[in-house]
Formats: sequence, structure tokens, C-alpha cells
Amino acid sequence: MPYVASPSYCDDAQAREANLIQCLLPAKRFLDETSHASETERIEKLVASAVGAGWDEGEVRKALNVTNAHSSQAPTDTQEFATIGLVPTSAKTP
Repeated sequence: MPYVASPSYCDDAQAREANLIQCLLPAKRFLDETSHASETERIEKLVASAVGAGWDEGEVRKALNVTNAHSSQAPTDTQEFATIGLVPTSAKTP
């Protein structure tokens, strides 16, 4: 089971949600990289681990929906950049 840190003291709901996301992301990233389980099974493992650490199940599921929405909008590994004036290495002559 992945490790999810316990909640730290937060005055307001927005700070608590940010703390939860901060605690969930490393565990989610670890499961995504190492687990061969389905997405549903990985989410259930994260929820169980977070609840065991002291988080409320409802807030965990809400935070996972937020993080999944952000990760689906994240840029891909390819980066776009200006190529004007750049010459590929293979085109240069010695």
C-alpha cells in the first residue's frame, strides 16, 4: 500500500485541500509508475491509504478527481519551441 502523509493542521478548507493534494501526489505518482493494477484499483489503494492516515474518504475522492483533471490537461513530453535560426547538428559541416 502506498504511503500517504497524515493531515497537518489547516485553518480553512482550501488549505486542507492543498495539503491533501500535496500528500496524495507522491503516492499517486509512485503507484502510476510501479503498479500494474487498473486505474480503479490504484485509486482504491490511494483512498484506503489516505483514510488510514486520517483523511476523510469524501475529501480524498474529491482531491483525486481534481488531480486527475489537472494531469489530463498537463502537457505531453514534447515541448514546443521556436526553431527559427536553429540548424540541426546533422546539417553542420566540420
